[in-house]
Amino acid sequence: MSSKYSTQAIYRLAIILLLFSGAAALGHQLMWTRRLTDLLGASTESSVRVFSCFFCGLGLGSALAAFFLERIRRPFLTLAKLEIGILLLTVPILFLPKLTDWIWPTIGPEQLQGWLGSTIKLLVSLLLILPPATLMGFSFPLVIKGVLTKHLTLARHGINLYAFNTAGGVIGLIVLSGFAISQIGASWSMLLTMAVNAALGLAFWHLHAATYQESAEPSLHEKENGSRKRFPHPTLLAIAALSGAGVIAAEVAAFKMYSLVATSAFHTPTALLIAVISVLALSAWLLRPFVSLCRKVPHAISISAALTGICLALAPVIYMSIVTQQHPYEANASVSIYVLKFVAVTLLTIGPAILFAGILFPASLRWLEDLAPDRGNNQLGWLLAVNGLGGLFGAEITYRFLLPYLGVHQTLGLIGLCYAVGAGLLFFQSLFRSVATVTISTLGLVLVIALFFLKLPTLPHVNLHSGMQALEEKNGREGHLAVIEGRGLGRAIILSNQYVLGSESAKPNQERQAHLPLLLHPEPQTVGFIGHATGMTPGAALLHSSVKHIDSLEISQSVVEAATDHFADLNHNVALSPRAHVIVEDGRTYFASCQERFDVVEGDLFLPWNAGVGRLYSHEHFASVHRALRPGGLFCQWLPMFQLTPGQFDVIANTFSDSFPQTHLFRVTFETSKPGLALVGFKDSNLDWNVIARRCAEVRADNRIHDPSMRHRDGLAMLYLGAYQKSGETPLNTLDNLWLELDAARERLTGNHTTKYLTGERFLVWLRDHPFPVELDEKSFSLKKRSEVGLNFSEWEQALRSRNRRKAESLESDLFLNFPPVFLRDRAADWKQWPGLKPPGT
Repeated sequence: MSSKYSTQAIYRLAIILLLFSGAAALGHQLMWTRRLTDLLGASTESSVRVFSCFFCGLGLGSALAAFFLERIRRPFLTLAKLEIGILLLTVPILFLPKLTDWIWPTIGPEQLQGWLGSTIKLLVSLLLILPPATLMGFSFPLVIKGVLTKHLTLARHGINLYAFNTAGGVIGLIVLSGFAISQIGASWSMLLTMAVNAALGLAFWHLHAATYQESAEPSLHEKENGSRKRFPHPTLLAIAALSGAGVIAAEVAAFKMYSLVATSAFHTPTALLIAVISVLALSAWLLRPFVSLCRKVPHAISISAALTGICLALAPVIYMSIVTQQHPYEANASVSIYVLKFVAVTLLTIGPAILFAGILFPASLRWLEDLAPDRGNNQLGWLLAVNGLGGLFGAEITYRFLLPYLGVHQTLGLIGLCYAVGAGLLFFQSLFRSVATVTISTLGLVLVIALFFLKLPTLPHVNLHSGMQALEEKNGREGHLAVIEGRGLGRAIILSNQYVLGSESAKPNQERQAHLPLLLHPEPQTVGFIGHATGMTPGAALLHSSVKHIDSLEISQSVVEAATDHFADLNHNVALSPRAHVIVEDGRTYFASCQERFDVVEGDLFLPWNAGVGRLYSHEHFASVHRALRPGGLFCQWLPMFQLTPGQFDVIANTFSDSFPQTHLFRVTFETSKPGLALVGFKDSNLDWNVIARRCAEVRADNRIHDPSMRHRDGLAMLYLGAYQKSGETPLNTLDNLWLELDAARERLTGNHTTKYLTGERFLVWLRDHPFPVELDEKSFSLKKRSEVGLNFSEWEQALRSRNRRKAESLESDLFLNFPPVFLRDRAADWKQWPGLKPPGT
C-alpha cells in the first residue's frame, strides 16, 4: 500500500492535529480541576492534587511509550485508539458532581475527617485523572514515530511539533475559559473537548489508512536500534527533570505571589496558565537562534539554566516594585482586558524566567539528536517521562514544603537557586565549560544567593495602612496570613493580603450572625457553621444554653490556628470548648457527608467572586444542607450585599428557595455601608414568632447575651424584611453553569461593581423597590410596624452619613415616637452592641 501523502504533507497535518491535541489536553485539565473541586473541595490542595495526577499521568504515559514504542507498527492507528480512549475515560469525570450525593454520605462526616476520607480523595483523583492523562502522555512520542523520517529530524521538526502542541494548550484555555464555560456550561464544555478527541481519533485513523504500508517484520534499521541502550544519558535525564520540576514549581509559587494583589477570581489562574504556556511554546521556537548565539547546545543549556535562576530570584523584586507604584489590575473595561493586563504583568515579572527555563527541555531534545541521531532507542519517551514526573514533584514539594516554610518570595528565590546550582554542576562535564558559561553561571549563582538571603526576606506579604501593625505573619499552603491590629479595626485576620476574615470592631455583628438563627429554632442543640474565621460567630453559639454540640468548618488550618492564638478572648475560646469541634475541611464536602445531623446550620458571608466560592451558593450545596438538617431544622445563609448586584441576589435567593420553599429574610445590621442579609430556610416548618418570643425570654433569663436586638422579639422584628417568593423566571446557580461565580467575577474584575453593588443609598432604594411580604402574627399587628421602624433606622443612619440633616431630623422624631419601649426597660442591654448607631432617646 502506498502513501497518499508526502512526508511534508504528513508533517503539516501533524502540526494541525497536535494543535488540537494540545487544546484538548489543557481543556481537559481545566475542566478536570473544576470537577474535582466540586467533589473534593475548593482548597488549594484539591487543585494541586489534580495538577500532580495530571503530570504523573503524562510522565507515566511517556514512560510506557518509551518501553513499547518499538513494538508498535501502526502509530497513527494507535493514536486514533488513544484519542477514543481519552474520550471514554473522561466520561466518569463528566458526572463527577453526582458522585457527591452518594460517596460522602456513605462514609459519613467522622470518616471524612480521618484517614479514610483522605484516602478516598487521593484514590478518586488517581482513578479519574491518571488513566486519561496517561494516554495523553503516550501520544506525543507516537506522533514523532509516525512523522519523523531520515529527512525530518528531531532537532528541528520534532521540536517544532512540540512547540505547536504546547501552543495548542493556549487555544484550548482561551476557548473554554473565554467562551464555552460561560455560554454553554461545564458539562457541555467537557463534551466539546471530548468531541475534539473524537475528531482527532477519526483524523489519525484516516492518516493511518492513507499512509500505512504493510510490513511483515521490523526493518534492519529498527532491529539495530532495538538492540541499543534504551535510556538517555543521565545528564539529559537530569536536565529534563529539572525543566519539568522547575517550571511547575515556579508557576505554583508565582500564582501565590500574584494573589497578594490580583483578584483570585475564576479567570486569574487561567490567565497565568495562558501566559506560562505561551512563553513555553515561544521558548521552543527560539531554541535554534539561542543555540546559534551560544554556539553549542550544552552551552545553551548551561547559560539558560543560569539566566533562569537570576530571573526567578528577580521576579518578586520586580513584581513588588510594580504593585507598590500602582495597582496594575484596576479599571478594566472587560474581563478580556483584565486577562491581558494579568498576562502582561506575568510576562514582565516571571515571563523571562519561564522563557529561559522553557529552553531546557527542547534543548535536551536537540542534544539527544546529536548524541543519538537514529532516535530508534526511544530515548525521547524517557525524557518526556522524567519531565512529566518532575512536574509532579515540583508541584508537591512547592505546595507542601516550600510555600509554608519560606513564603512566596523566597520560594521563587530558592527555585531560582536550584537552577543556578544546576548550571554550576554542569561544569563537571567538559562539554558545558566555556568562558561564557563559567562567567554567567558564576555571576548568576552569586546574584541569586545575595537576593535570596538579603533582598527577598525583606519584601512584604501584606500591605499595612497607617496606624496598623502586624501581630503575627505566617505562611501556609492556602497563602499568607497576617493577624493585624489598627485603630478603629482592632485585631483582624487578613488572608493573602486581600480578605479580612473578621475583626474585633465587628464582633457584635459577627456574634449576631449566630444569635439570630438560633433564636428562630425552638430548641437548637446541634449547630453547624460553614466558615470559622476569627471564631467569634461559632463562639457566640456557646452563649445559648440549649446548644450541646457545635461543628465549625474552616478550609484553612492557618486561619484556625490564628483564631485560637489571637482571638480566644473574643470567641469564648471556642476551639477548646468541650461543646465545640473545629474542623479543617471544605464546607460543601463536609455537609454533603451529613444526614439529619443539625438543628441549625449557618453559612458565613462568602465573597461570590472568589474562585470556587460560588459552589457554596449552588443548588447542589443548598440541597446537601437540606439533607443535613434534622426535622424542624433551619439553614441561615448570610449574604454580603455589599459584594452583590441585584441580579446576583435574585439568583442566590431563587436557588436557595428551590431547596427551602419557606424562606425568610433578615438583616444583621441597620448600617448600610456594608449590609449583610440572611436567607433563612426551614426544612419542614415555618417562621413562628411565638417561638422567637419564648427563645428571647430564655436569653433574658440566662442573661449571657446583652445585644438589645437579640433579647426581645421586637429586635428581631426590626431586622426582619419578610418572606421570599421563588420566581420561575430567575435562573438557578448550579455547579454546571457556574452562573454566580462567573457573573460575580466579571463585575469584580471590570470595576463596575462600585456602581452596582447593594450598598448605601442603592441598598435602601432596592429595599423600598422590592418589598417582601411581612407575615403578621395572630396576636398583634406590630410586626409589620416594627419592620418598618427597622427600615427607617437605616434611612436615618444613611441620612446622617450623607450629611442630610433635614432628612435625619425628620426621621429621628418619628423613630423616637415609634421606638419600642421594651428596650428602654431592659437594664441588662448593652447599647454598644446595638446593630447600628445608638437609637435616639437611649
